[in-house]
Amino acid sequence: MTRRQLSAGIDSLYWSSPCGIAVPQMAALKLARDAAGLTGAAQPWQETKGFALSVGPHGIHRYPVYVESHEFRVQVTDSKRLPTVYVQLRSAFIHEVGVKEAFGASVAIAEEIVARAVVETNVARLDLYGDVADWSIRREDLSGLVTNAKIVTHGRAGTDELETVMVGKSPMAVRLYRKDLEVRERGGFAPEFWGGYEGPVVRVEAQASREKLRELQVGSVAECLACYGDVWAWATNEFVQLRRPGRGDREQWPVRPEWRLVQDLAIEVFPRCGLVPFRVVQGTRQKVVPALLGYLSSYAALENIREPGKAVDRLLAEFPELSSSPSRRFEDEFLRKRALLPRSYRLAQEGRHVAFARDRSPSPEGGDSESSTVGSDA
Repeated sequence: MTRRQLSAGIDSLYWSSPCGIAVPQMAALKLARDAAGLTGAAQPWQETKGFALSVGPHGIHRYPVYVESHEFRVQVTDSKRLPTVYVQLRSAFIHEVGVKEAFGASVAIAEEIVARAVVETNVARLDLYGDVADWSIRREDLSGLVTNAKIVTHGRAGTDELETVMVGKSPMAVRLYRKDLEVRERGGFAPEFWGGYEGPVVRVEAQASREKLRELQVGSVAECLACYGDVWAWATNEFVQLRRPGRGDREQWPVRPEWRLVQDLAIEVFPRCGLVPFRVVQGTRQKVVPALLGYLSSYAALENIREPGKAVDRLLAEFPELSSSPSRRFEDEFLRKRALLPRSYRLAQEGRHVAFARDRSPSPEGGDSESSTVGSDA
């Protein structure tokens, strides 16, 4: 069996909205929650637009009330410090009707729950996945994982195979695990999309929380649905790669064929708008420039120079290589750090196509308060 892509998509989507809630509606929800609390279990609340809704017997995190159905969960608050609703679209519902229809249905239900219009919707967490056939992960593969994040593994007893490899944690995590083994132990609907294939399947999941998504300038749900291929591309190219160990710098090792299949999802399957690498660099630039100016002003103060241009001239005269050590030349440091920038950014800049003025954030202000730890149920 040749390694190949079996299925891919959005496994779960969390969104929020600062829409507000009518006072009588919140009071009614709290009464329903308290009644459910007497039984210790979620109780039927109402059927709305074909969805059977229940109210939970307690709150979740800082949200005092939650309403749920088989398709989604809506956490609700009247606090001004949090988004009014925090919504999780469940994996089965996304796979049943598609993410856009699932999101639209959840907005309609949220409006019924709060008795207000939901206009602004911000993405709070995004879980993406790709399943690859005829692939198993072995301990020896760990040496080829190129990442700066922490790696945690879980092995299969009596073998050199790994069931799970977790790279990083919130706000960005990538997990590689044997989905076929999980399905056999816990069940799930993933094999419905494998076309009858039963052999080893590795699922690669990328989980980005609100903090990472905002860093990538993905704020609204609309932006997320239009550009989530960019998030996958960043996760599988910049955050972590699986390479074949060799000589020289690890960033120059050849990418493993299995990982090429994973990366190709960003091109062949997921929608992209192509801006994420540029926004990442712009975010870095916004951090570097203030620090650079701060150090330059400190140097100027030490030298009693008021004009920045003259301060730079003095600095170059004193340190021609812009280095205090002969072993660390400026050009060498430039080449090393330049190689770490996203490839698409470097190519575009060399072609004079980069314009930071276009790269403003399209995301509205506001955001979310939490990152759920609920796992995939696919």
